[in-house]
Amino acid sequence: MKLEGAVIVISGGSGFLGRGISGYLRAKGAVTIVLDKEPQEILGDLEGGFDHEFADLSDHVETSEAFARIARRFSRIDGLVNCVGMIHSEAFAQFSSTGPRMHNPETFRKVFESNLATVFNASSAFVQLMISRRHRGSIVNLSSISSSGNPGQVAYSSAKAAVEALTVSLASELGPQGMRVNAVVPGFIDTGSTKQAMTLESLDRIVRLTPLRRLGGVENVAHMVCACLENEFLNGALIPISGGLRF
Repeated sequence: MKLEGAVIVISGGSGFLGRGISGYLRAKGAVTIVLDKEPQEILGDLEGGFDHEFADLSDHVETSEAFARIARRFSRIDGLVNCVGMIHSEAFAQFSSTGPRMHNPETFRKVFESNLATVFNASSAFVQLMISRRHRGSIVNLSSISSSGNPGQVAYSSAKAAVEALTVSLASELGPQGMRVNAVVPGFIDTGSTKQAMTLESLDRIVRLTPLRRLGGVENVAHMVCACLENEFLNGALIPISGGLRF
């Protein structure tokens, strides 16, 4: 895929990573559409050239309707980058003298809905359009190093592991249709969401454990997303961008 002139949808594009990836793709000549739920999170960036659509990505019908609107506006969609999701830290069981306090089941459901159902819905809407129009396309999912199983993030780790399984399954199913699906697996990236989710002490510990001794940059993730979109023989890959850190 040539990025110059390509139409790329960024689901969850109003977040820290989504905005960075969208800006990086635009600099490469792509037309990017930020697709997210909350208008107020996007409006401040529109002067910088971000196009947008709004949808609750956890709602399958609403997501499909948003993709149909995008296809009508731009005549085609060439790629989808799934950045939508939420980081959540909560132990499966917290022990005290009064007994264990277990992970909130409603929170567990919401984490899966935000990180997995949204990716399924956006991918389904995108693929339906591609097949109906006999187009080829590329999907890039954003996973996390936590997918290997990070203590204290049972819901988030499980959801991201499911995203990786979904990636490999779709790559196998859709490859014969000329469609590629890959996942970028970031480690700890220097974004507001990372800093909000961790204490300074925890971040310092992560930096010490990372062989490159620093947090990653949004541009490092965006560069690999571009490579996944462009490389036409890359399919079913789970690519770590972690500075060598492994759990």
